[in-house]
Amino acid sequence: MSLLSCRVHLIPRATSFGRDGLTLSAAAAVLDFADAVAAFKAGFGKVRATPSPADAGSPWITFDLGDYADWTELAQVAQVLSATLGCHGLALLYYEGAGPMCFKLGLFTAGEAARQLAFSIDDGWECVEGAALPWEAAVFFDDEDMELGALVGGELELRLDEEFGVGSANYRAYHDRTVVQGASIRSPTTSTRP
Repeated sequence: MSLLSCRVHLIPRATSFGRDGLTLSAAAAVLDFADAVAAFKAGFGKVRATPSPADAGSPWITFDLGDYADWTELAQVAQVLSATLGCHGLALLYYEGAGPMCFKLGLFTAGEAARQLAFSIDDGWECVEGAALPWEAAVFFDDEDMELGALVGGELELRLDEEFGVGSANYRAYHDRTVVQGASIRSPTTSTRP
């Protein structure tokens, strides 16, 4: 496994996850950078991280953990910090497997697990837990990739049936445009990484 990126993002609770990304409420309080760094050091001082404060265009505070690849502890960092700071904590681990892109994602809200995803180029969607987030269909499914964009109604159903077989994980994933455990489509491209 070759690690590409290991990060924890802290996102204000007043941020909503829409189809096109994050929307910060006008009344939202931006997270205090010093509080976030102190909470990280108190809970995970032995883990080296480079914190980056939120900039004008983003509500996120990011902790870049470099080549740290312990997924269990990375998810724990996001969970604990989300509870301590009352925010969303998003853990992201990108790595190269036998093919191009593999990743793990964990979203925690005020310490509670909201979404867990893991995709491997070899095994497809290995972990799918929690409610789907609104932006997932736009990020993980691309009609042009499957040459299905021009098909509608019965034509789409027929093409999905021919391509995947009715009832298969891939059929359900593409038909419903949602991540399905066991499906092998679709991994995000490097250009869509947060």
